[in-house]
Amino acid sequence: CAWTCPSQTLGCRVEEPQLIHQAQTAREEWRSGWTLVLACFVGFSYFSVPTAAMGVFMQPIADEFGWGRTLVSAGTSISSVVTAVLSPFFGILIDRYGSRRLALPGLILTSFAMAGIALANGSAIQWLALWAFYALISIAVKTTVWTASVSGVFTAGRGLALGVTLSGVAAPQMVAAPLRNWLVDAMKALNRRERHIVTERKLREEPRTLESLGEELRLSKERIRQLEAAAFAKMRRSLEGQSREVAHFLT
Repeated sequence: CAWTCPSQTLGCRVEEPQLIHQAQTAREEWRSGWTLVLACFVGFSYFSVPTAAMGVFMQPIADEFGWGRTLVSAGTSISSVVTAVLSPFFGILIDRYGSRRLALPGLILTSFAMAGIALANGSAIQWLALWAFYALISIAVKTTVWTASVSGVFTAGRGLALGVTLSGVAAPQMVAAPLRNWLVDAMKALNRRERHIVTERKLREEPRTLESLGEELRLSKERIRQLEAAAFAKMRRSLEGQSREVAHFLT
């Protein structure tokens, strides 16, 4: 039959089993490796949180410290430059030690680096140094470490697995930026004194007591408590109003 059939027919007989085998292999890969893809999706989305949120906080930070937008946005520029320069060397480390040994400590250290940005006190040098530290650490949670893991496990279904992994970068942009925008708008609903009380009482690593704030503002402890409660009521009303707008838009 092989001598009498056209070459196309013979080709079909050879390729069809290969396609079936490839489809089965892709299903088997997903059956055993979907948890890896999910983990890489979440991990890859992690590093884009500061970038997604920075646009929302740029103007409030500039107003707080009296900086220009150029200085505020310099942090993300530093991160991009460091990534471009050091990514090839980080790829060598992945080949030598593997993605797991770099990604797990990288997530922990990146958390500290992100939290460290909250230590900004108005010094331009400190601001740039904090972002430089973040840029060096966050290389461990960027594209290469996650795609290398997926590529090492998936063969037949590699394209889809990589596509799902890389789509993780959009997840924080869909959630983090609107959420932070709502919180910034809620803080804008407060006057200067109320923002100061909320910041000192709820946003500091070691919250200040009612007594210390009362001494600073020359008010009684009870009055500080009342102002704090009123400030949270304002923020709650602002957030509730925004949630109704979002619900109306979605429906």
